[in-house]
Amino acid sequence: MGLDYASVNFRFTKCLFKTLITDKNLLVHLRPMLKLKDYSAIIFDLGGVIINLDYQATVREFKRLGLKNFEAVFSKAQQAELADRFERGEINPDHFFEEISRIGCLTNSRKELENAWNAMLLDIPIERLELIEEIRKKIPVFLLSNTNLTHTLAYNRILENTTGKTSLNPWFNKIYLSYEVGKRKPEARIFQQVIDDNGLNPSSTLFIDDSPQHIVGARQVGLQTHHLEDGQDIRNLFFL
Repeated sequence: MGLDYASVNFRFTKCLFKTLITDKNLLVHLRPMLKLKDYSAIIFDLGGVIINLDYQATVREFKRLGLKNFEAVFSKAQQAELADRFERGEINPDHFFEEISRIGCLTNSRKELENAWNAMLLDIPIERLELIEEIRKKIPVFLLSNTNLTHTLAYNRILENTTGKTSLNPWFNKIYLSYEVGKRKPEARIFQQVIDDNGLNPSSTLFIDDSPQHIVGARQVGLQTHHLEDGQDIRNLFFL
């Protein structure tokens, strides 16, 4: 008996379709890539886009130190006022860690607190930096990050161990860090500053971030946006 190719093809197509609709990560990877020619500039987020993060690592470390309700102080979706002020540069690291100690009734050393706070910072894949280098040959690229001095010092050490460079400046036309400019995402004014400082056309400028609330803020000033979902990587995002 000959092989019924039509039947085999039907079963294969049915199986593939079932896989696609049940595997979110596969669907994410199969979405169309962004065409670089459609944009005049790109603004990248840092955490979760360029550097890998594990927010739960910091939660676990602070719980290990004795701060059981750390999620009330910091979370990815909505930060408490203390963390917000730290990211705007309104308070310095001394004040921040003193408050963490007071809130949690902690007696740990400053170094232990910093290590717990930095635990969320993982690696910086060199391939992502290489991609940004390639993009920058064609259009301007900018970095816009909600961060703080303690994290900046920590991720710069990670960067140095990875590339030998002590800052991200060589990869970007300009870098905007929330604690340096006194604003933070999703506030419209921080996006507007990047636009105004560099004479960008928001309708052709792409903003990439992994936090949906930041995407909303960027759209308010007219930026094009891409929400980098779980399973996506900027290395697979662009058609250069």
